[in-house]
Amino acid sequence: MRVLVDTNVLVYDTIEDSEYHSNASAIIDNATELVIPSIVVHEYVWILARRLA
Repeated sequence: MRVLVDTNVLVYDTIEDSEYHSNASAIIDNATELVIPSIVVHEYVWILARRLA
């Protein structure tokens, strides 16, 4: 299955104690192809940078 991923899916998959971690992991694990727009990559990096600061 080809999946267009949004920022929330990446963040929830990364943060293991998030409420939706298992759902996000299942989406990513079951995909045969991930499509990640460049704006999603930028938002993801920005969110992680703020969380780690």
